[in-house]
Amino acid sequence: MYNRTDEYYKVVNCDNSNFYIYSAKVTDTGFEIGAIISNMEKTIDDTTEYKKILNSYIENENGDKFYCTLSPSRRTNGYFIDENNQYDFYETFGMTKYNATNKIKVVLYYYGKPVTIQLEKI
Repeated sequence: MYNRTDEYYKVVNCDNSNFYIYSAKVTDTGFEIGAIISNMEKTIDDTTEYKKILNSYIENENGDKFYCTLSPSRRTNGYFIDENNQYDFYETFGMTKYNATNKIKVVLYYYGKPVTIQLEKI
């Protein structure tokens, strides 16, 4: 019998106070991160906002970079959650627990500028 387990990460540092990371985990099939982003300007549709952050990547301690995966099993979403311009962003990246390291760096693009989030395995 195959036993899948998830490994979780905590935020050590984030260089933008508009980002609140509520989930960061790596599995057999990918790395998932969820964030609430404050002060996002609303446009006609949420897709435009989502595209602003889509050019993101994660990097393990070995310097390997992993980008958003297009796997059919990937979990992804992006939508406004309230009238205070808070945006829920959730994405799956191509790093699995087999190439994950104890510390990883997440780079999310926010209005064209990188936001660096340092994570450490719990």
